[in-house]
Amino acid sequence: EPLFSSDGASWMTSRDVQFKAILDFIRANYAAAIDVPQMASAAGVSERECYRIIETCAGTTPAAYLRAYRINRACELLTHTTRTVQAIARQCGFATASHLGQVFKEQIGCTPSSYRAARQNLDSTGQKSH
Repeated sequence: EPLFSSDGASWMTSRDVQFKAILDFIRANYAAAIDVPQMASAAGVSERECYRIIETCAGTTPAAYLRAYRINRACELLTHTTRTVQAIARQCGFATASHLGQVFKEQIGCTPSSYRAARQNLDSTGQKSH
């Protein structure tokens, strides 16, 4: 991410810096119950400005961005660990495996278990193993 490299910080706009602060907060706290006031506070902006920043930079709402980030993390954990779906749900900020399953199916189109099964049947080159 060259935009966020330390040597490029001098040419980042204030909105870039604020968006990065929000993203850093989400990355550090996604497993907890976080909300827009906390995201805004992390960037030193108002809640309304937080909505504007995420809409402008990511094309979505703060809640949708957080949900997508959590689902992406769940995908990584399902693919690369043997943790239970319940453990992954908690680690990714979902209260229950059922809630993760509901959101996962909406976002990805399948259950966490079927996602894992499909990914674990691929070899290291990404091809179906026989």
